[in-house]
Amino acid sequence: MEFLEFLQEAPIGDFIRTSDYGYPIVLCFHSLGMAVVVGVVFALNMRVLGFAKAIPPHMFKLLLTIAWWGFGANALSGVALFMANGVNLVQNWTFILKIIFIFLGGITTTVLWRSLQADPEMAGTEAVVTQKAKLYAAVSMVLWLGAIIWGRMIAYTLY
Repeated sequence: MEFLEFLQEAPIGDFIRTSDYGYPIVLCFHSLGMAVVVGVVFALNMRVLGFAKAIPPHMFKLLLTIAWWGFGANALSGVALFMANGVNLVQNWTFILKIIFIFLGGITTTVLWRSLQADPEMAGTEAVVTQKAKLYAAVSMVLWLGAIIWGRMIAYTLY
C-alpha cells in the first residue's frame, strides 16, 4: 500500500485527484481510447457473426492496428487514473472485475484474430467463418461489454 500511496501523492496522481480539470481530461482520453478499441473489436466480431459479409475479415488488419493505438491510450490514461486513487481501487471488486474482463477480452480477441489469419479462405468475401470463430466473437463481445459495465460501476462502488 505504501507504493500506491506514493503514486497518489506523486505530482500526476495529486493533479488528477485534486485539480478541477485533471480527472475529467484524463477520463475523456480514457473514454476515447475505449471507444476506438471496443468499436473496432465489435465491428470485427459482428463481421464474424455474419453481418457485413461483403467485407473480407482480413480487411480489419489496419483497423486492429488503430485499435492497438486506442488500447495504448486507454492503458496510459487508465494508469494515470489509477495513480489518483490506487489505494481504494485495488480493494474495489468492480475494478478487479473490470481488469479481469479486459484481460480475458484481449485474449479472446487475439485468439479470434489469429484463427482468422490462419485460415487462407478468410481473404475473400466468400469466407465461411467457423462455429469456433463465431463462439470466440460472441464471447469477446460479452467480455468487452462486461469491462465497460464494470468500469462504469466503479463510480458507484468506490468508497
